[in-house]
Amino acid sequence: MNIMTLITVISLAVAFSNGIATIIMYLRYLQVVRGSFAVFKATADGEIEITDLNMLYLNQGQLQVEVLGRGVAWLDAGTHESLLQAANFVHAVEERQGMMISCPEEIAYRLGFIDADQLRQLGKEMESNEYGQYLLRLVKEEIPFHQS
Repeated sequence: MNIMTLITVISLAVAFSNGIATIIMYLRYLQVVRGSFAVFKATADGEIEITDLNMLYLNQGQLQVEVLGRGVAWLDAGTHESLLQAANFVHAVEERQGMMISCPEEIAYRLGFIDADQLRQLGKEMESNEYGQYLLRLVKEEIPFHQS
């Protein structure tokens, strides 16, 4: 894991001098966010900039940076076009590899939070669709699991 010290937060609209695109994973504690929005000024279109929230976390010492390694893809879905691009990317990867991206039931199964019987039951509840069939294939171990 490559942890870096964060000095400032800038909007993605600003050009980067170091060539590193900053992607911030929005995993926040709810109690930290509560009440925070009152201190932010809305933009002309009535939105609150996530950069302002990230600066709040930075000033509170609650923000850290981890450089994501090779094989990690950031998919922006902030516009209709970028949402379509993200959907096409996910579809292509899943279709070619035969594995789903970020399937919560699979993650729970692989990490031992649910067992094969529970996964099978979840799959049976949806066996009329491709998602349920995928879960049932996981139970049969037709889909390999490679730990890094």
